[in-house]
Amino acid sequence: MERALDPYLAWNDLILGTTEIGTAMNDAYRNRFGLSDHSSVDEILDVCGEKIFDEYFSFALVRHPLDRIVSIYNYVFSLCSFYLSDTGENFDNLRIKMRNMPESDPRKKAMVAERPFFGWSITRAFLLSNDFSGFIRSPLAQSDTAFFPQVERLQSFDGGRTVDEVIKLEEAATKIPRLGERLSLTISLQRENVSTYRLIESRDVPPADRDYIGQMFEQDYLAFEYK
Repeated sequence: MERALDPYLAWNDLILGTTEIGTAMNDAYRNRFGLSDHSSVDEILDVCGEKIFDEYFSFALVRHPLDRIVSIYNYVFSLCSFYLSDTGENFDNLRIKMRNMPESDPRKKAMVAERPFFGWSITRAFLLSNDFSGFIRSPLAQSDTAFFPQVERLQSFDGGRTVDEVIKLEEAATKIPRLGERLSLTISLQRENVSTYRLIESRDVPPADRDYIGQMFEQDYLAFEYK
């Protein structure tokens, strides 16, 4: 979505993540102001205040919880695969290294400094679990913000403020053009950086894991009317 809006942004518009300049600015804004490309409504309110938040039109894209978790799993797999391709290691050795190396080990700190994703809880969950079933049940994965319900990220803690419009990714093809009309823009969404590194597809997730994800993200299923 950020790439679709990027051609229309002016010099004083802010974009974090996704584009080349947005990615370069993301860490700096996170460190200086506490805002990043995945900031929640509460985090935005803490920085910008209620007045500014209310003055602007806000919207967000959400995704089916099952597809979202499958995507996260495959994304971490792709990042690890790029690392292994660059270093010549294999997954077994990487898993052993991550299991046996304490957080204080200088070698691990160096890995995180070079590849920040090694510091993510979902990456540790991926490397310490044997499969998708173990991954989604890992306390490490569930402690990561990537596993938080989407509905919680799109409203304030007290429920008093939410984004103005929520668009399901599955309905983006019809909803985004209408959003563009509201913004007086011609927005065209294209798929970019489609990963070929996939360990699992949503259709192949076992029933027991589907039920577990359904329980874990019940709020999202209800709020966004997913089946």
